[in-house]
Amino acid sequence: MTEGEERVVGLLEELVTWTRFANRKAFIDSIDAELKDDKQLLAFELTDGRSQKQVGDAAGLSQPTISGLWRRWRRLGIVREIPGGRVRHIARPTNMGMERAERLIASQPKLKKESDGADSVA
Repeated sequence: MTEGEERVVGLLEELVTWTRFANRKAFIDSIDAELKDDKQLLAFELTDGRSQKQVGDAAGLSQPTISGLWRRWRRLGIVREIPGGRVRHIARPTNMGMERAERLIASQPKLKKESDGADSVA
């Protein structure tokens, strides 16, 4: 990568960081309004590249339910497709400081341990 390209990448990363910071409250409010059910919020938190079955099993929802949620969330723009037919949330609610999501994950020790090592990008 050239020096100019590195500078552009650095500026884009900074822009993403500031955009997330500036929109944190709107993101939390939107997710809270859309995902009133704790199982759906947990499924969203776990939508980080896992399969529909993995997300469904962990959240206590069926695979067809997860498929429908992912379809709706793609339309809303709160998840994006990744290779392999899976999706990833645009931001992890716990990483954005959503207290309800933090309490939900904390109440499930196995999931808390998994999320401690979660990526910081999503």
